[in-house]
Amino acid sequence: IVSMESTGSTTSKNDKKENTIPKDHQRYLQSIAEQGLSEKQNRKKLQTLFDRYLKPQQNESKTLDIQKEWGRQFKEGLANVPKKDLNDETNFIMDVIIYYLYYDIVSDRQKYPKSVPFVDLPIEMIEFLIKKAQKVFEDEKALIQFEAPVKIFGDIHGQYTDLLHMFKEMSDKNKQEQMDYIISKNTRYLFMGDYVNRGKQSCEVICLLFALKVRYPQQIIILRGNHESQAITRIYGFFDEIKRRYKISLWQGFYNCFNHMPLVALIDEKIMCMHGGISKDMHSFEQIEQIPKPTDVPDSGLVADLLWNDPDDDARDWEENERGCGFVFGRKQLEEFLRRHDLDLICRGHQVMEDGYGFFGKNKQLVTIFSAKNYCGDFDNDAAVMNVDQDLMCKFITFKGDAKKNAAKNKGNAKKNSKQYYF
Repeated sequence: IVSMESTGSTTSKNDKKENTIPKDHQRYLQSIAEQGLSEKQNRKKLQTLFDRYLKPQQNESKTLDIQKEWGRQFKEGLANVPKKDLNDETNFIMDVIIYYLYYDIVSDRQKYPKSVPFVDLPIEMIEFLIKKAQKVFEDEKALIQFEAPVKIFGDIHGQYTDLLHMFKEMSDKNKQEQMDYIISKNTRYLFMGDYVNRGKQSCEVICLLFALKVRYPQQIIILRGNHESQAITRIYGFFDEIKRRYKISLWQGFYNCFNHMPLVALIDEKIMCMHGGISKDMHSFEQIEQIPKPTDVPDSGLVADLLWNDPDDDARDWEENERGCGFVFGRKQLEEFLRRHDLDLICRGHQVMEDGYGFFGKNKQLVTIFSAKNYCGDFDNDAAVMNVDQDLMCKFITFKGDAKKNAAKNKGNAKKNSKQYYF
């Protein structure tokens, strides 16, 4: 009986007016349309509405006319719902997670707090999030290629307050009444690894980033860091946090998901981004694309280098890294790598920077970005995010460490000037 197809109508104007869906039912149908259900599910919902409203009608012919007209109006309403609003169950749950981990905390706060409370999401919700995030990562290669503009973040290490602060300060202040103002529609967001361990709220950090990734898969790029591995999370805090707050099986789900994450991002074929550093074993970008997933972080080889290697002013060649994994490289190795792969800049994380960022190389051809200020409470470092516009002009947005912030206020210079570089 229910027809979602458009039908020709021979009814009079009065009949048509009578057959128009009542306003309260229009709201019901609008909510159905925005759920992005299948046609079969839509038919079932519409039939439910017919059963409620049309049973008192005695005239079978009139009832059929109403059904046809409502079906036509409903189909027309579906066509007018923007694609971005056709939210399925996954997007709805991601919005809920983002709400609790971001909007619910930063809303109605004129001054951002020094710390935020723990947010204990239901374990079933986190399990669902991990499953969906892993599916998104499975569809991506180890190498992600895209064009600027992009905002690039370094290590976060469970410092949830810093992540919220950075999102809030960089959001569009004119759109803060909207649910999607956390990110700009005109730029991408690249995170270069080390989201967990060290800090006290690794679970909140990784859940917020995963939810954003699932909700906005083309805008959010999440690379793997050396701390996104089974062995390192077992030692440096993430395992203990998950065990204390949830259960061990959830940690297992996280590190299985980590094994599917991409390793390298290439921006406009000129800026190469990874967590650790360049590798002597890398011969082409196709080689990175062909890295099989899932994979754990090995002790040596290309994957280990990309996640563990460091630049070193004193290095004259590829030398063993004091970290116990990977290598260090010098200026000569960096210049040869850039020339061989026709690159302008290497962008990476993996090391604390006093100003939140720091350059390496004769011509500033490598930059390290660190996005956790006052790291572990043991450092007085700033945090930074690098903004790359469509012309590859790079601007650093810095967030002062507590001691530096107080000193700057006393001197009447609380805001740090941004510096721009062109690559």
